[in-house]
Amino acid sequence: MNAHDPSRACYKITNSRRVVPGPDGQRLEDPTLALAAIDATMRPNSERAKIVCLYAPATRAVDVITEEAIDAAIRDLANEIIEFEAFSVLP
Repeated sequence: MNAHDPSRACYKITNSRRVVPGPDGQRLEDPTLALAAIDATMRPNSERAKIVCLYAPATRAVDVITEEAIDAAIRDLANEIIEFEAFSVLP
């Protein structure tokens, strides 16, 4: 059977069990059942992969700025200001 076999298709239905017509008047196909079946098939594989650690652990790069680093940067800027003011004396 091919993928578009009308005898195997799932159609959208209303609460009163009537098939919903599409814009062209043909029955409107509903992929929800097929997608749910695929999801149910793939879920055990995903869970197994997590259990046996097939997924790489998530890593994150974190920059840490210590108080000493900030103090050193402030001292460097203060020295630059002093040097700049020494060379730019206004007459």
